[in-house]
Amino acid sequence: SLAPSIAPSFSPSLAPTVAPTENPIASKDFDSYIEIKYFLKNVNEENKVRLTSQPQNETEYIKSAIKKSYFQLQVISYENFLVNMVNIQGTPIDEIDRVKTRVEWTNLKDLELNAKIECNANDDISCASIQQQSRADNDFYNKVTEDLQDHYTNQNLQFVASAGNALDIMCKDCAEAAPEYVLYGLASVVGLLFVLAIC
Repeated sequence: SLAPSIAPSFSPSLAPTVAPTENPIASKDFDSYIEIKYFLKNVNEENKVRLTSQPQNETEYIKSAIKKSYFQLQVISYENFLVNMVNIQGTPIDEIDRVKTRVEWTNLKDLELNAKIECNANDDISCASIQQQSRADNDFYNKVTEDLQDHYTNQNLQFVASAGNALDIMCKDCAEAAPEYVLYGLASVVGLLFVLAIC
């Protein structure tokens, strides 16, 4: 009696969305990133059981739903960016525990998802597209919401943006600018050496 109900619900939902994440791309292929905080709202206990029982699989599904929803024909394709889920409720994905984490999430109806989207700021418009689509109330969130509602069989589930997202495009390998006091100190030293050289 279990086989007919499990096969139709899992197979169709996983196949179309996992594929985009299997493209041969890696973090080293991108020069920039955007840190984004999402919220999964109206999560029920069954959803939390699923998330904590198979955190890797469920996170991959959410990442895939995010990735295919950012996709826009002739604007941004799957190989133009990489979705990394950093943590859920501050807990790294590989540390989510079926018992401990579920207890910690017992009274929570909303879960905070912290992600990092990697892209190329100089080579194409992928970073700009992700930045624009990630703004609150964009249709991107409706697409992810519909996907996750079906996946978790929860029509109250909502995928939304944090109001505090800065959506800054950050350079991955850029050295941090030296503090002003360091620059002033270096200028003073150079000036002193110049004076000594004249004397």
